[in-house]
Amino acid sequence: MKKPGQKILIPHFAYFIDYLGREGKNAFYSGEVAQKVVWDYQSGGGFLTMNDFENYQVIWRRPLVFPFRNRTILTNP
Repeated sequence: MKKPGQKILIPHFAYFIDYLGREGKNAFYSGEVAQKVVWDYQSGGGFLTMNDFENYQVIWRRPLVFPFRNRTILTNP
């Protein structure tokens, strides 16, 4: 378990983000990334399918905003 202040290193994450930036949303929702995620979930007994990825729609909403310990918290409604 990491302690507060310790770094988390994910060496290939930058390549993944770059790939998504170059290839666009279809690379994630209907391409190789979606196929690998679905395979991983299904091999562990999950029910996620390619249809779930291909039909996913983002719904933009205003975040919930509230103060907490001298900070402002914004969270998904």
